[in-house]
Parts: sequence; C-alpha cells; structure tokens
Amino acid sequence: MWNPGQNLRHPLRKAFAMSRTPTRLRSLIALACSMAGLAGCSFGPQEWVEAQERFELPGEGLTRIEASTHNGAIEVQGRAETGPVRVSVRKKAGGSDLADAEEALANVEIVRERKGEVLELGWRWRECQTGWGAVVSFEVEAPRALAVQLQSHNGRLVAKGMQGPTRMTTHNGGARVEESGAEVRVETHNGEVDVSGALRKVDAVSYNGRVKVWAKEAGPVDGSLVTHNGGVSIELAEGVSTRVEARTHNGSVRPAERFQGQQESRRMYSGTLGDGKGRLEVTTYNGSIDLR
Repeated sequence: MWNPGQNLRHPLRKAFAMSRTPTRLRSLIALACSMAGLAGCSFGPQEWVEAQERFELPGEGLTRIEASTHNGAIEVQGRAETGPVRVSVRKKAGGSDLADAEEALANVEIVRERKGEVLELGWRWRECQTGWGAVVSFEVEAPRALAVQLQSHNGRLVAKGMQGPTRMTTHNGGARVEESGAEVRVETHNGEVDVSGALRKVDAVSYNGRVKVWAKEAGPVDGSLVTHNGGVSIELAEGVSTRVEARTHNGSVRPAERFQGQQESRRMYSGTLGDGKGRLEVTTYNGSIDLR
C-alpha cells in the first residue's frame, strides 16, 4: 500500500512543471502549499469555492479499494455483489480572493488509477501556489466483497456494508465501520471509533476518543482495543466466544453477569465468554470499560 506521507497530497503525485525553477525554491513552494492546505492557518486561504465531480469505474476483477485525502472525509458503502464502482467527489479550494480560489480549484486533480486488482483514489495539485488550500472528500459505492483501505489526515472515515478486510487511519476525525466483514483495523488520533458487524478480528486504537465495538455473530472473536483518553464499550452477541483481558488506569471494568471470570480489582478483569477460544485485550488509560 502506498504511503500518503511520501507526497504533499497523494502517492500518485507527479513533480510540478517547474523545470526552470531552482531546486531550493521548488522545495520552499512545495512546503508552503502543504502548510496552506491546513485550513485555519493565519496565512491561508481567505476565499473558498467548491464543486462536485462524479464518475463510474468498472468493478470487475477488483479486490481492494485504496482511498486517501489530506483534508476531507471518505465514505465507502457496499451495494451489491458485482457491478461498477461509483464515486462522488466534493472539491473545495481556497485562495487569497475569489479569482485565486477558482484558480486553485481548477488545479485540483482527482486521481483514479487501477493497479492490477487495486483501485487507488486520491487527488493532487496540477500546479500549486503559496496560500492555496483544498479539502477533498470522497463518497464511494462499490461491490461489498472488496477490501477497503482508507486514510485521511483531517477527516472522518466511514465504511458501511463492506465484507472484505477493512483498514482505516485518520489523524483528526472519527472512524465508523458498520455491518463489516470479519476483519477490521482502525486507528484515529483524535476521534471516536465505532465498529459493528460479523467480527472475527478487530483492532482499534484511539488516542483521544471512545471506542465502541459490537460483534453481531456467534463464533470466536480476537483483537485489541485501546484508547488513551475515553471509555470502551463492547457488546458481544449470543454464541460469541472469547477470553477477555481488560485493564483501565483511571476508571473501572464492568463485566456483564454472563461473563465467567475473576475481578482482580476494580480496574482489572480477566474472564471468558462461551468456550473462550478467542482472545480480546482491552485497555484504556482514562475511562471505564463496559463488557456486555
């Protein structure tokens, strides 16, 4: 999987057409563009304009969708077993005045590139000027069997009804997975994590935010749930089996009566549900843990 941190906006980014510009000046311009992309900077855009773009791509032969944006939300929804991938993009760009913002918007290029069985979605600047900024959000409808990998630095991530393995990373924004398949991995630095579905393995991390997990189907459940600041709520359907190791530094662990185990202290619990074939490790540094 590509790493968006390798470029200002997207791993597919190409160099600016600045062959006559000195290397040091090109670096300074690139840095300014990157910083201007963060809305709220004192030297950032004063005027904003926006537009929408829609397109459809063949879904045959795909196994995974990878989508990335620096500022903006991404939502992927599973619709059918087969069919095309439908994408709606909301582009918002800013500049020093209205004309400058419109020029910035014209230079926001949506990237849609297929690499074998993987479809990559993202965006890049065609050209960039100091003081420009952009927020680009994606809404995607796709065959539900596809795997999903989503990344945003500033924006909410959502996956609904996707049955393949799901991976999400956002620095600022919540992450929600609804009616998921068996395997989910989610990380956010600032935001709530909410995962539900036919889970078999779930790894979720929030540095500042609550973590909620609902395993809806019987069978073993494995994983790790961690939050540094926030509570953890776990609901396990009838027939789920797992061994739970739960710990909080500031708070309490509250297991439902159907869990069989030992309350080592108010802040530590070790117990089983069903035959205990799975293993679920739960940790919060500031918050309580509810096991239901």
